[in-house]
Amino acid sequence: MNQVYVGGSYFHIYIAILKSLDRKDKSTKSLLILNDHTPGVDKIIPLLEKSGYFDHIIHVPFVTLKRRIKEEQGTLSRIVSRNRFAIEYVDQNSPILQYDSFIRNAEINLFYNLGLSSFYFLIKYKHNFIRMLEDGEHNYHPKVGKFKAWRRRFLLHTAIGEGFDPEVKEIEVQHVHRLNPRVRHKGKTLELSRMRESLSPEEQHKILSLFLNGQTVPVTDGKNLLLITQPLSEDKLMTEGEKIKMYDRILNQYGEGHNIFIKGHPRELTMYSGKLNHAFTEIPRPFPLEMMDFMNGVSFDRGITIFSSSLYNLQCIRERIFLGREFIKEFKQQITQI
Repeated sequence: MNQVYVGGSYFHIYIAILKSLDRKDKSTKSLLILNDHTPGVDKIIPLLEKSGYFDHIIHVPFVTLKRRIKEEQGTLSRIVSRNRFAIEYVDQNSPILQYDSFIRNAEINLFYNLGLSSFYFLIKYKHNFIRMLEDGEHNYHPKVGKFKAWRRRFLLHTAIGEGFDPEVKEIEVQHVHRLNPRVRHKGKTLELSRMRESLSPEEQHKILSLFLNGQTVPVTDGKNLLLITQPLSEDKLMTEGEKIKMYDRILNQYGEGHNIFIKGHPRELTMYSGKLNHAFTEIPRPFPLEMMDFMNGVSFDRGITIFSSSLYNLQCIRERIFLGREFIKEFKQQITQI
């Protein structure tokens, strides 16, 4: 059956490419819908069109439209008419209506758990087969409790999100056992390793070239450390100053004797050069880290992150250090006591 992929990050594009190449029926068609969750992600569209991985590609600014609804409609109006606004704003401010017939006759693959880019499809295309695909750690830590789910479904008559809607038939992730018990029965295994390993060297090179677009990943031999940063200040979990201090402290503790490489999150606004008290090499941000396994000779003795799932997806890292959200809380408590 035809497939629709809805996402907004470079990782989402990468998974959609793998899924598209892995499809058993090569006669089926595909539509990639990119949103504006990651600033500048739409710049890759011309390269994707040349690649031939998808039959159709469009850009729909779901994040911007959600902001417009909030700015242009009153609170009561948004509560009463949220479903109507979700459909009208998207239909009237994007090219998506041109593909309405295609979407209605396709399976819909949603990368996002929440937000307008999920709710639009859950509301408008509720009779389709809808699948959620892995979006990292978000899949395993739902924010919608039982009461909020009940209120959205039966009081507000709108979508719930996070896979709790009956319209979502499958949730395809790498670690089904980690899904919330309320949705675990929908779990299917995302065979990321198998899909990656099935690619020919030529296909690997083609995908690498697509994302790198002339840039390089200058990882050299030696004792290497990879720090995967995240948009902690952009997501209001801490200030930018606190974030920089925290990463400096992490590198003080784990980085001695290593060549330090930093992979900044594509949504981060922070430029670490000149702010961290460590020399480092930055890996291009518009690049799915999982693709480093395509590169011969690239390896890291140690990889560190707060909670990025990319760390677990990489095979080229020997020691993985996953600090966890509690580390942020402990760090902030420590600096307030100084």
